[in-house]
Amino acid sequence: MTTGTFNAHFLGGRLSANAAARFRMASSPAAQLPAGLQSASTFEQAQFEDLRMSTQWALNPGRRLAFSPVASLRVDRKTHIIADDNATPALDLSPLYGLGNTIGVALPVGYSVQAIPVHLTFDPEAARRLSSSDTHADAAELGLNPFQYWARARAAAAWTPINRLSILAEAEARVREDAIRDQAVLGAELRAGLRTAPTDGRWQITALVGHSPLKALGSPAFRGGLALRWTGLDTATDDGGPTLPPGRTLRITIRDPEGSPLPATVSIDGKPAVTVDEGNGTLLLSVPDDKPHDLTVQSPGRATLNQVIQAPDAPDWNLERVLPPGGGDGVFAVRVLDANHRGVPDVRVKYSRPDAAEPPIDLGGVCGDCGLTYSGLPEGTYDLALQAPGLAPGTAQATVSPEPPKAPDDILFLAPIPGRVGIRVVDKKGRPIADTNVQIVGSEPTMVPLDSDGEATVKLAPGRWAIEAEAPGFGRHQVPIEIDPLRPESPFVSMVLLPEDDDDARLTVEVKDAEGIQVGGATVFVGDVPFCTTNNSGSCSRDGLAAGSVSIRVEHPDFLPDASGTILLEPGKGQKKVFALGWQPGAILIQVRDQDGRAADAKVLLEGPDGIVEFRTGPAGRQKKKLDAGTWTAIVRESGYRAVSIPFEVKPNGNTQVPVALSLLPEVDSSNEDAATLRIFVVDETDQPVQGASVKLDVGQPGTTSNNGILSVPIPAGLAQIAVRQEYFDPFEVEVEVEGGAVQDVEAKLKSRLGKVQILAVDPDDKGIEAQVQLTGPGGDTRQRRLARDGTGTYRLASGYWEIAFASQSNGFGVRDVDIVRETADYEVKWIGIRSAEPAVLTAPDRRPTSVELWSRPADAPTPGTVRLLGPEVLPPYTVGDSGTWTGELRPGLWEVVATAPSLGIGGDDLSVAAGDTPLTMRIELGEVQVTLTDAEVNIDDTLYFGLGSAKLEGTARTSLEAVARTLRSNPGLRTIRIEGHADRSGSDDRNQELSEQRSRIVLETLVMMGVDSYRLESVGYGSSRPTQVAGADGAARNRRVVFRVLEETDAVELSDDNAP
Repeated sequence: MTTGTFNAHFLGGRLSANAAARFRMASSPAAQLPAGLQSASTFEQAQFEDLRMSTQWALNPGRRLAFSPVASLRVDRKTHIIADDNATPALDLSPLYGLGNTIGVALPVGYSVQAIPVHLTFDPEAARRLSSSDTHADAAELGLNPFQYWARARAAAAWTPINRLSILAEAEARVREDAIRDQAVLGAELRAGLRTAPTDGRWQITALVGHSPLKALGSPAFRGGLALRWTGLDTATDDGGPTLPPGRTLRITIRDPEGSPLPATVSIDGKPAVTVDEGNGTLLLSVPDDKPHDLTVQSPGRATLNQVIQAPDAPDWNLERVLPPGGGDGVFAVRVLDANHRGVPDVRVKYSRPDAAEPPIDLGGVCGDCGLTYSGLPEGTYDLALQAPGLAPGTAQATVSPEPPKAPDDILFLAPIPGRVGIRVVDKKGRPIADTNVQIVGSEPTMVPLDSDGEATVKLAPGRWAIEAEAPGFGRHQVPIEIDPLRPESPFVSMVLLPEDDDDARLTVEVKDAEGIQVGGATVFVGDVPFCTTNNSGSCSRDGLAAGSVSIRVEHPDFLPDASGTILLEPGKGQKKVFALGWQPGAILIQVRDQDGRAADAKVLLEGPDGIVEFRTGPAGRQKKKLDAGTWTAIVRESGYRAVSIPFEVKPNGNTQVPVALSLLPEVDSSNEDAATLRIFVVDETDQPVQGASVKLDVGQPGTTSNNGILSVPIPAGLAQIAVRQEYFDPFEVEVEVEGGAVQDVEAKLKSRLGKVQILAVDPDDKGIEAQVQLTGPGGDTRQRRLARDGTGTYRLASGYWEIAFASQSNGFGVRDVDIVRETADYEVKWIGIRSAEPAVLTAPDRRPTSVELWSRPADAPTPGTVRLLGPEVLPPYTVGDSGTWTGELRPGLWEVVATAPSLGIGGDDLSVAAGDTPLTMRIELGEVQVTLTDAEVNIDDTLYFGLGSAKLEGTARTSLEAVARTLRSNPGLRTIRIEGHADRSGSDDRNQELSEQRSRIVLETLVMMGVDSYRLESVGYGSSRPTQVAGADGAARNRRVVFRVLEETDAVELSDDNAP
């Protein structure tokens, strides 16, 4: 039998169309025919056998593992049987040896063993007959029945010892089902052959011979095939150069910085690669497999490029690289990470040399996570400009020398775009949902349109926000987030909407660590269904849940896996569950900030039982580590800054994250004999180390104590002012004389302002048990913590009555209380848990009914207006009508209520909401001070005046500043405010300048004390250079003033241009 085949390929080889025709060259004895036709021939002469047409789609072409589904259609001729003696009449029957007119499917699977190289194929196929099963009655009497179904499986191997020649081996097994007798017929065949590409590789010729040791009806014992294939790809050079060896094809384009093509040679893993020149600087080469490989690109007069490459999942693999001019021995390594220390895969790099007159060199888009280096560059210092999608542009300096910098000094960081938040809303199968409504809840509620993938990007002003999503038939999902301008990060909020239930039960889950700090990235499960994933606010909530008893658990890779419990959801009601997780042992958090409190990238060294660990904190100024138990010391090793060091202890079975907070201080010359080291020990009244104590010197703030209570900093010899602050203790200040060349130890013994409470949880055998605790105190103050593994915890609490709830995984739930009478006393609370079949879960106190009334002072009556509630939850602004009253429910805790009304300005007050059912009421009086906003200023109708020759605010100024502070807190779009101080002409110019600066600075500090973030404020003094136009004594008083100038204002919520309407 002879076969002719034609193949055409499209879409880069991913789609192919095939046609094959077979011709039978000679008849053979049909040993499986009935006795009457043992010597019959099925053919009188060579003739057409069948025609097969198919299409094939390559899912992963060129990879070591590939799948290529095939759909086929086959058309057979009719079978013509003639007996040898010519006595039996000839029979014209439906096709017998194939399936006749059939439709079939196949799923070939290929795998390449690159080391040999051999390509293995497994090709299963099944087909069904399309024509009728009826056959000639005479044939039925002879037992010749058509086949209804047909299947085969083929295993093949192709070995390519040299280019353009492959040796083939195949084995095939077949089964055919008799349509009438319901009988399976088996067959098998072994084949061998050769494949070659004789000219330019566009054509392939395949020759096969086969033998059937187990023949089906009509199958010959031996047969041969010849196939001619058109590949459509020139894999050889015009002069008959080598074709590409098997593997994944890479198309790489090499250009100079001006975009002109360059001739280049390429090596893979140090060996010259076989390439095909497509012209215009583009080369084709074959990468052996999908593992990482070293790529080297060289061109005369250019720097040499080295990087690691790995085949992508996409079918097309293209690279474009720029080779800058060479001429030196310098090496430049491109290693770019984001704030989470993940490699940036696509970054555009430009560099220039400060001492050179040439324009900047554009390296184009490169990979920041592939070990990319350029060698052979001129040595020197290079100024770099970096850009990457979704990240803020960055600049850096790099030293190019024969020895490239070692880790971590080789890292370049790109920070996220401040306030940028990604949003994705899908169903539980990951599909976007039609008619989804997404709203940003905060100071300016904003609807956010999603694109066709259910995604959107927004930019938010600093502050606390909530993202809500809902769609018809699905329950509402809310995720709070916080934008901290001092810590660059780009949150991504992924929300999975679940079908809504008529019970409409509501559940909020808050996740914290053992110290009560919110945990982001925790996955909450209700039953086995993912409920939500927390963001940096540590909480999430859903509406529209089914009522009933459900199990709930929380998972996070950094925490111990023991946060679970059973809860009861009630129809139409909401509840809040809190989990306090225990960290994996050895967890620490290193944070570095500058003197303005902003996150800073710095090199940090850790010394301890594991030796020395070096790393950079990155633009987020933080790095999590997991260390062995023992005493460690963290030291700042950043060039130009002092080597501040903080020792800390890692406990073998701890469940808390050890915090280490360092600050960058300008460098002091430690080689100077007058330089010294100041070591500060911070302890409480019982000489126990105090963690979290902020140390401030007259030269700046070096850091915050860790759990050893010690901080060391190099300082010049002489008089040093030391101030220590900790939220639970009275301030401590001391002045010491530091001797040059010595280590000066100073003990700062702090006096507690709160009661010290020792909590102990034990089982019935008096053995300590790990448990979560919730402490609820005066004014709704609620805290969640996790006791240590031995069941102990020490907390400092304010005077008043406190309720302490315990929740254990093995010992159930319990409540104890304590009355803190004397803040300097020590207290002990012990809880004995009973053995429980189900883990207990902490429940936050229920919301309390609350009403707020807006009152007009001028009219002495209620007034319509807007109410904003700032507190434990993120709520939208509420508009009230003529009654002037807002009514709702608030969670226990401290709230700030801010109210505004037309022509009455702004007002507000703090509201402590304690747990309880009794409704709370408060009145906000408006009209005392008006604050108005313009594009240029924050205006108050009661100007801040100062006494003659004084920087002290007059009596009414505090009320006015409170109104300004509330305005700034409730308008995050006012990014930067400049406080301008002025003076009258009564003093000298120098004195007036000094007074104006003091006045603006006093106002700034007062606003910060009132809760306005310091990064939003700056102060300046203009002396008497900008007087008002009012003459006389009244004009002089008006000149002793402060003005609030708006320097930067943006929308609180900015939608990305990429969002679909």
